[in-house]
Amino acid sequence: MTAPHLSYLTRAAVAACIALPVVSAAALAQSATHTQPVTRTQTVSDTGTLTPVVVTATKVPIAESVPTASTTVLTGEDLRARGITTVAEALQDVAGATVVQSGSFGSQTSLFMRGGQSGYVKVLLDGVPLNLPGGSFSFDYLTTANVDRIEILRGPSSVLYGSDAMSGVIQIFTVRGSGPIAGYLGVNGGTYSTLDGTAAVSGGLGPFGYSAGGDRQSTNGILPFNNQMLNGEMSGRVDYGLNTPTSAALTARYHTMDYHFPTVGDGTPVDHNQYSRDEGSSFALDAAHSFSRVFDGHILLTSNSQDVADINPPDVPITDSTFSQSFQREVDQRVGVDARLDAHIAGAVFTAGGGEEGQTNRTRSSDEFALGGGSVDTSIGAPVARFRRIGAAYAQVVGNVGNLASYTAGVRLDDNSAFGTYGTYRVGLGYAIGTGGQLHASFGSAYKEPTFEQNFSAVPFDSGNAKLRPEHSIGWEAGISETPFGQGLTLSGTYFNQLFENIVDYTPVSTILPGTTTPTNYVNVAGARADGVELAFLAGPVAGTSLNLAYTFLRTRVTDVGFDTSGTGQYIVGDRLIRRPSHEFSGTFRHSLSSKGSFGVTAHFVGTRDDIDFDSDSRVVLAGYTTWDLTGDYRLFQAAAHGPNVSLTARVVNVFNRHYDEIATYAAPGRTVLVGGRIEVTR
Repeated sequence: MTAPHLSYLTRAAVAACIALPVVSAAALAQSATHTQPVTRTQTVSDTGTLTPVVVTATKVPIAESVPTASTTVLTGEDLRARGITTVAEALQDVAGATVVQSGSFGSQTSLFMRGGQSGYVKVLLDGVPLNLPGGSFSFDYLTTANVDRIEILRGPSSVLYGSDAMSGVIQIFTVRGSGPIAGYLGVNGGTYSTLDGTAAVSGGLGPFGYSAGGDRQSTNGILPFNNQMLNGEMSGRVDYGLNTPTSAALTARYHTMDYHFPTVGDGTPVDHNQYSRDEGSSFALDAAHSFSRVFDGHILLTSNSQDVADINPPDVPITDSTFSQSFQREVDQRVGVDARLDAHIAGAVFTAGGGEEGQTNRTRSSDEFALGGGSVDTSIGAPVARFRRIGAAYAQVVGNVGNLASYTAGVRLDDNSAFGTYGTYRVGLGYAIGTGGQLHASFGSAYKEPTFEQNFSAVPFDSGNAKLRPEHSIGWEAGISETPFGQGLTLSGTYFNQLFENIVDYTPVSTILPGTTTPTNYVNVAGARADGVELAFLAGPVAGTSLNLAYTFLRTRVTDVGFDTSGTGQYIVGDRLIRRPSHEFSGTFRHSLSSKGSFGVTAHFVGTRDDIDFDSDSRVVLAGYTTWDLTGDYRLFQAAAHGPNVSLTARVVNVFNRHYDEIATYAAPGRTVLVGGRIEVTR
């Protein structure tokens, strides 16, 4: 980080501290979890069965009598018990979410929520935005090591989280340590020469709490050569002042991943030495103070850095007449401060807050290839650096009307140095009916800023447009949940409808727009609509048995034609948006063998979806598929008290070796068998 950006953060932090003491979502969520923990049995729980405090939905630790938004909570403890080691795998069980991986382990992994683009979901880690500026995020490296829980908020949410929260928010919380020491150590290996190891420890002493963990994954991949992946992740958290008027938390996470991919654009494996290197880190400093029974103030400082390089050394000596080599590196940094004051008055929480963020993008590339007995070098001699600033102010009220109703309303104004000001809003209502019944409805807007590439790129066939407007969405939902026999059985259903406008489209043939003189390949032209139904059924646990079912019906259609109307154009009026299935189902059955262990079965069905085959330059329909997974553990040794528990673990993914493509021409992994063990020390 350069000195100018350090001074930028310092000025922003000082200004926020003077103007408005605030609270962050991460600190509030952790304190809420301490007082009202989510139990291990709530693996994937929909709104009707959750502990009322799901902080991502409102950013304040108020227990809503009736939830006003669609949320899901996944606990890290339960995910690890099921053998799930990546966040991407965990999200496959969530209604409304479609996870798409472009081939082998470690390849680009995207999330489409409620029909939105893959850049329409804000991803937060303890309050730190992980998205690259402009919304892009790949879940390829993110593991469940030292993760306490994952909260999923569906629907437009920019009023709370700014850009990128067009169709939802994923927030990941690091374990908050307290009390006696606890931890786990696990290792497994199997198919594709896979070897995974994970470990974590947590505890506390007096006013301090701590946790630390890490994960290491390696595999040779599913392709015959040059498909190795090595991923490592470390995280830690230190807390001070648990359950006191003044508290602070410092969290950090670091990852590094090498992924080898021999494929060209159509998925054909031909390259023996092409690979990518991804390295990143995130930090959050979160402080809170209770001034009185009425006012709480909090401040959150965040930093995220992502360094990605695509490297393709020459396959033959550079003296050869057919040699080629390339190198592309992009470094993105986001540094921000958020401040908020909460006033607890008459059963409601009134919030006023604001923040600033600086975004920096640095790129460097080189391409050299043989041509006519000589070579052509298109290298960029020095890195290109770009910077933009975003300021925000927001206000919200969240409250209850006795035990029968809840409400929320908020507004936000963002000021982006690239395109100016943009306002968003959201309102939500929840109402209890009968015994165990709940209704909820919400309506809101959201936006996504352009990427640095879309705004500023200046290379052939990829010329940016500095005048792009943000992409915009308006959406609403209405849902009902029922728990007729208490928490042992929950039925829920939600209808949602979203309109996406000003979608940025790319065309390989650059154009000069009215009022400009510079050709561009990016234009705000396309529009689309998505609506559908999310259904959930949760039974148990009863006598150690539980059944969790989730189904999503999704209908997408392009409403405004894109700039590119060729065979590879994504936006043709009336067509479905690519890679969004119309039907998706997930079902998990689990049974506990008392203190001896457990086993589970998961089925995952994905229906047909449109895609683009760039080899034939045509739109194709990918076949639907169903996969089955098995998981189990058997306890070899159980300590009497505060000692280690030792278990054997096994997991089989894609039991019947189903062959399918999540992306056209890129085959998904086949049957994967992993066997190992786990040592746990519990409090």
